[in-house]
Amino acid sequence: MMGILSVLYLLALFYLLVNLRFSPYILIISLIHIMSNGSAKMSTPVPLFLRVPGMDGKRMSKSMNNAIFLTDDEKTVEKKVMQAFTDPVKIKKDDPGHPEGCVVFAYRKILDPEGSKEIKKGCKAGKIGCVECKKETSRMLNKFLEPIRKKRQEVEALDITGILKDGAAKARKAASETMKIVREHMSLW
Repeated sequence: MMGILSVLYLLALFYLLVNLRFSPYILIISLIHIMSNGSAKMSTPVPLFLRVPGMDGKRMSKSMNNAIFLTDDEKTVEKKVMQAFTDPVKIKKDDPGHPEGCVVFAYRKILDPEGSKEIKKGCKAGKIGCVECKKETSRMLNKFLEPIRKKRQEVEALDITGILKDGAAKARKAASETMKIVREHMSLW
């Protein structure tokens, strides 16, 4: 279960994504980090240096139309993964592959670090085909994104503006009372 710090961290990341046009891959990596560790403590920094490539193998970008978004539904994620760049040399399933340059393998390595070792061996040996790997990666991505989709639906149902206005009114009242005490103790008024 994510704590309040994790939720605040996610809100901050969302703000950066929306308002500063922050790269989507940082948000996805941060979410993977929070979900796997269960917290957003500063003692476990988010690995911002880890870059997830876009579906075409280039830098992930909305303008390049090669990103998987947190708002994408299951079918959209599946479609994007199935169209993702893999190994251009691996024509048939039995051909030995080169997972180091494969976008789908990059996602597998992040989503399932232990299982990706077996996938790498199978790919290099020509035992695993790209389509099979894409289907499994799509399933894993959708499984990862499912709780985010559910939480988004819950949040969209809330009256966010009303909640923020109520919170601002309470904060204003508390700040006013605190400043009154401060002014009395400092003999300002």
